[in-house]
Amino acid sequence: MWLLLFSVVVGAVMIAARAKELKDIKDSLKDILKDNKFEKYDYSRFVRVFYVLMILFGAGSAVYGFMNKDYDTAAIGIIIALVFVSEWLLIQYKFVLYYNDTQFVAGGKLCRYKSIKEFEEMKPLSFGFVRAKTFNDEVLPLSKKAYEIVKEHKDRKKAK
Repeated sequence: MWLLLFSVVVGAVMIAARAKELKDIKDSLKDILKDNKFEKYDYSRFVRVFYVLMILFGAGSAVYGFMNKDYDTAAIGIIIALVFVSEWLLIQYKFVLYYNDTQFVAGGKLCRYKSIKEFEEMKPLSFGFVRAKTFNDEVLPLSKKAYEIVKEHKDRKKAK
């Protein structure tokens, strides 16, 4: 029974932490987007589907565990569901690219094209994502299409 309580507490802490992070990202984006015009590219569909599947898997495992009086399985299901619910809160901000001719916003962070040092494919499980590394060692994950948009703008800035 203590494992059930532990999983609920950990899940609640994760949700609270993500809620705070969500507030910070919203405030940051609000400031960034009010002064600049950006185009928007949303690449969250695959992640949304994956998170929903994991939430359903976790909830299903919890129900299965309770029905069979297997409280370890129920606890694991609860923690899986709550962790992915907490991550769900940030999807609309972490997997959206805002861009214009001089800069872009990915993961709620503003970055100028000229501050990108390199791009590297995420391994071993890239799921089609590329990392944009900046000169001040920030890492911004981008989908392949978002990467193409950023790379095109970066190359265009470099050619000028």
